[in-house]
Amino acid sequence: MLLFTKKLYADLIWSGRKTIEIRAGSRYRHIAEGRHLSINGHFKVRALKTHRFDTLDDLHLFVAKNFHAIGFECNETAIFALSQLYSASQAPFFAFEIESPNRNPPEEHQSSAISS
Repeated sequence: MLLFTKKLYADLIWSGRKTIEIRAGSRYRHIAEGRHLSINGHFKVRALKTHRFDTLDDLHLFVAKNFHAIGFECNETAIFALSQLYSASQAPFFAFEIESPNRNPPEEHQSSAISS
């Protein structure tokens, strides 16, 4: 399945610093453990574990314990960002623990620093 995400989050996934991807809506209910997910069509990761949440409150509890793996520095920032993205009416919510590619970012994602 193809998942689109902002470049910042795609870079975090690529580098291994974001190992949980969150999605809203029943169309994601068929993503099973072991399934490959394409991130922005640039690289693939494997879903290691799938979590389903029927309420936004349940998702927030999960996020509070896993904010670093979702790509945030603190719980408050993660909850605020999710509240801007999702509403309760978008349930169910899914969190996919993903296998990191554990590689350096591709050249187009790297900084332009050149060593002499």
